[in-house]
Amino acid sequence: MPRFEQTAKYGKSPIAWHVPEPEPILNRDLEEFSRRLSMLSTPGVEGVYQTAYRDCAFKGNRLPPAVAVQQLVAAWRVLRKIRNGKQ
Repeated sequence: MPRFEQTAKYGKSPIAWHVPEPEPILNRDLEEFSRRLSMLSTPGVEGVYQTAYRDCAFKGNRLPPAVAVQQLVAAWRVLRKIRNGKQ
């Protein structure tokens, strides 16, 4: 019996479906996070950036969490404003 007929007849899929758990993201909290970053000193923002950078490292086949990427981008934007003298 062909595999697709077995699947239709017995309801067993040859493929194990993996549904990932929803990943937390900052969404509304991102503005607040950015605002708080902008109140830190330059070394403070650099520390947040370095932590987020480490959290964004690839570990095996796993992608970095969305929250870490959002924090990295927010810290980078604040550092860019500081370096360009816009703060």
